[in-house]
Amino acid sequence: MNVGEIAELIGGTLERGSPETQITDVAGLYDAGPCEVAFITSKGYLEALKLTKAGCLLVPADLTLGGDDL
Repeated sequence: MNVGEIAELIGGTLERGSPETQITDVAGLYDAGPCEVAFITSKGYLEALKLTKAGCLLVPADLTLGGDDL
């Protein structure tokens, strides 16, 4: 499944990156690689955002992140 399909499936929006990026698995924020999806639930994980290598990151619509956070 690719990032564009994931966004469509969950009714989300793709904020950056390619919708064609292929995702093959799910992983934690610290462990995710370029073919894995991870998620963030609060601003408490902002430092992890700077380190993650996730190919797709799911963020709740009500969690606003600044441009410097990603």
